[in-house]
Amino acid sequence: MRQTIRDRHGHVLGTIEQQPLTGRSLARDAHGVIVAVYDERSDTTRDARGVLIGRGNRLAAFLVPW
Repeated sequence: MRQTIRDRHGHVLGTIEQQPLTGRSLARDAHGVIVAVYDERSDTTRDARGVLIGRGNRLAAFLVPW
């Protein structure tokens, strides 16, 4: 399943793609580049380089501009 994240003007910020077989969810920016991965089994979110960001699903934080 894929969920498109848009800003208040309707511009695509990115997508969150769930992979049920692996138990992972991928956050991709508007260009399709993976920016973060959430692993359901370990309940952790990592950035694109594999650096631990925190516990829980924090994927949306990678797509919303500051």
